[in-house]
Amino acid sequence: MRQFFKFLFASCLGTLLAFGAIILIFIIIGVSAGDGVTIKSNSFLRLSFDHSVSELTDNMEYSFSSTTRAIGVHDIIRLIEKAKSDKKIAGIVINAPQVSMGPSTATLIRDALIDFKDTDKPIYAYGDFYGQMGYYLASAADSVFMNPNGSIEIKGFGAVIPYYKNLMDKVGIKMNTFYRGRYKGATEPYRRNDMSADNRLQYTEYLEHLKKNYFNEMAAQRGITFDDINSLADNSLVIVPDQAIDKQLIDSVAYEVDFENFIKNKTGVKESRLVRYTELEDYLTVNPAKVSTKSPNKIAVVYAEGNVVYGSDDNGAISEKKYAKIFERLIKNEKIKAVILRVNSPGGASISSDILWDYMGKLRASGKYVAVSMGDYAASGGYYIACNADTIFADKNTLTGSIGVYLMYPEISKLVKDKLDIGIDSVTTNKYTATNSFFLALNPDEAQKMENYTDYLYKQFLSRVATTRDMTMDEVHAIAEGRIWTSNAALEYNLIDEIGTLKQTINAVTDRLDLEDYSILSYPTIEEDFTTEFLRGITQNVKIPEAKNQLDMKILEDIIQQLNMSSDYKQPVAQMEEIIWF
Repeated sequence: MRQFFKFLFASCLGTLLAFGAIILIFIIIGVSAGDGVTIKSNSFLRLSFDHSVSELTDNMEYSFSSTTRAIGVHDIIRLIEKAKSDKKIAGIVINAPQVSMGPSTATLIRDALIDFKDTDKPIYAYGDFYGQMGYYLASAADSVFMNPNGSIEIKGFGAVIPYYKNLMDKVGIKMNTFYRGRYKGATEPYRRNDMSADNRLQYTEYLEHLKKNYFNEMAAQRGITFDDINSLADNSLVIVPDQAIDKQLIDSVAYEVDFENFIKNKTGVKESRLVRYTELEDYLTVNPAKVSTKSPNKIAVVYAEGNVVYGSDDNGAISEKKYAKIFERLIKNEKIKAVILRVNSPGGASISSDILWDYMGKLRASGKYVAVSMGDYAASGGYYIACNADTIFADKNTLTGSIGVYLMYPEISKLVKDKLDIGIDSVTTNKYTATNSFFLALNPDEAQKMENYTDYLYKQFLSRVATTRDMTMDEVHAIAEGRIWTSNAALEYNLIDEIGTLKQTINAVTDRLDLEDYSILSYPTIEEDFTTEFLRGITQNVKIPEAKNQLDMKILEDIIQQLNMSSDYKQPVAQMEEIIWF
């Protein structure tokens, strides 16, 4: 088989090189076109959000499907703030019909837009149509416009979880699952065909929390009520232009060319000229984040986003390998007075989470004040790392908790024997040598030992939280069992200390340390290698068609990922389940 791939690669090498040469030409053209970006006077900063929004700019793995940079939410907020006093920026145009970002991320951006309205500069929104998240952002505008054939979707909040047990039974695959926490739903898709009552309860509470916040905020900006928005969600599959006007969701119906003429009239630009738009990425290029090194007092903000992955060096992933190096560096730097860990993670590898939990303690032992700021998620392994801080802040829409662990081992003995008619035998030197082989079923003794190991990991998780949050293990267990919590509930149950943004966390830390003069250092440092530059050049100049049905693609990718029988299954996991939010 290896020879086959070797010959296949050799035969394709010429074609690949030719393709690479063509792409290089595109890259050169793209780089040349991007040189010397300038912002013209009387420009509108256009917010499209047709890109992934990370916590830290470029802190993600780029691929052939990426078309633009992942501009971090805190850079977006900074740029909106910058636009307030930038004489070349006449206002903001929101053109974001379909938006995909986390609940806290969206709220942070929208709050920055509301703050921008303190100026005399306008915010306009235009959309051929609006998805719910797109309209949530657009509702912050002074005036909202929509295409005459457009529509608005306000449907409320929901979650889809694919369940694979029937499929696996049919093909002869069994997933051995070991978990602690009756709310720990990550193993449910492999041992059930539907959602448990406990899982349904916790997600219902979280989604109702989101609905209350989002609907109230949309209503407040549009001069209507929560009940008005909720009624639309219950009675309208899509909201057409006339209805949108009648219900005060928009201000005007217009084609885009007419909307742009409206902007020209407002800014005194001749109708024969084009509206001057400044794209977010160009504005970032002209206004990069500046790091002040003058102050002797440093505050390190460490962005921990993505899954917790053992031994990884990838951008957009949290690992003990990468973050231990960062923490070691911070411990040795006496100028750093405080460390703020910005966590946006659903969790992952249990061992990595525990190692980083320990490093958080080492940071505190070094005399530095350690705080945590939670983003969209700080769940399971994400909370594991976060709990060992002096103070924990969470955004108002943060999903946290999910204190629990699980292990999963696929077993294909039935598929191999009954479906494929392949005989399986083994020879071993010791009693448990073949345990967890994909080809052999677990016997009761082996299964019990895996239960014991899972129990040990769960108790260790409880003890870590109990130690750092000044609680007993029984008190932690009562609010753990894998259950997710809103930030309000987390505050009530002592899982966090305050509700506030990253900016508010920084302000609170500097107040507590009485630091009038300080500078911010951000970690990890994103260093792009040639491969990343190459891929970005491809994606910025060669458009990849997007999947027509994102939901189907997500389910397909999830099946492939979850049924991938790799060594990852031999790692204990502290992570919430994969969910398709809508």
